[in-house]
Amino acid sequence: AVNSGKKIGKNVIQGGVAALSDPTRTKEVVKTVSGLAADSVFVLSRLTFMPSDPETAFKGKLGVHKSVAWTEPMSLGNIKTVGKAVEATLNDVLIATVTGAMRRYLQKRDSRVNELDLRVAVPVNVRKPGTEFELGNCFSTVFLSLPVHIEDSILRLREVKRRMDHLKKAPDAIVGFGVMKVLGILPPGLAQMAGHLFANKASAVMTNVPGPRQHLYFAGKKISNIMFWVPRTGGVGLGISILSYAGSVWVGLVSDTRLVPDPEAILEGFEDEFYYLLDLVKSGKVFGEPLVLHDRYEEAQAARKAREKEESGAPAEGVPAQCKGMTKSARQCKRRALPGADYCKVHQAASG
Repeated sequence: AVNSGKKIGKNVIQGGVAALSDPTRTKEVVKTVSGLAADSVFVLSRLTFMPSDPETAFKGKLGVHKSVAWTEPMSLGNIKTVGKAVEATLNDVLIATVTGAMRRYLQKRDSRVNELDLRVAVPVNVRKPGTEFELGNCFSTVFLSLPVHIEDSILRLREVKRRMDHLKKAPDAIVGFGVMKVLGILPPGLAQMAGHLFANKASAVMTNVPGPRQHLYFAGKKISNIMFWVPRTGGVGLGISILSYAGSVWVGLVSDTRLVPDPEAILEGFEDEFYYLLDLVKSGKVFGEPLVLHDRYEEAQAARKAREKEESGAPAEGVPAQCKGMTKSARQCKRRALPGADYCKVHQAASG
């Protein structure tokens, strides 16, 4: 590991010298780096020293051959139904379902999952509104940690939503875009090495592309299905593609055959996981409550019921009602009534 680190360090220095020896390139590097905010340095440091994912069925030495598989079209309306039940986005639902499918597949491969989180690299569009037709790539990459260790499907969905909400507020996407701009300026060999360094921190690449809402036509024929395969780099052997088109959603997988020879098995788990969630929602057993620990579930339930009764004007269970007695100023007494009575101690004695 030490020798490998020295080799990388030597290549970085040589590449940096080569880059800075060109005045034009030097100017571009300085301009790009200076554009990063001070707090972005912390994010960049965290990403740089973030450990790689452990080796699992999804990560390891890659082979040559690749395998692909994709789902049947899934109703966008059903996905919205699940998301509405827990106040989650379509993306939250799909990512959580992918997480559940990965958990099921690893369990079939006798892998330990009870303490496992796996990262996926997620491309993010950072193009400014109104510049959609301008040439050039304007995307970044963020790392999302999937809670594979959570067994309960609803709790897993809520945890994915929590992590996604946090990631949306973080500067990771902007910092990643700045890093990619710097890599584009560096010599090809150094840029490739740095790209592999970041890519190998994840177990998969996952992207969600919103397609046209209406059917497209080509030479007068309606296009029924569309699918694409997300590009991968480094030692990442699994690509997850999610596409919405004309009211339906497809999920496609491309895998390294040496690691995952049967990607269709993951997609079977995906469909099982999703329809399990859908059945739970339709059964009425899922409520839009916050994520809580198992040992505080009853406490959260009691608090919710107390809030509902308070909003409806009814006293919560175990909480005495307000005294019905009147004060000398003709206002209702603010004291609590005695248990099982309509009046407080003072007015109870007066009424007796």
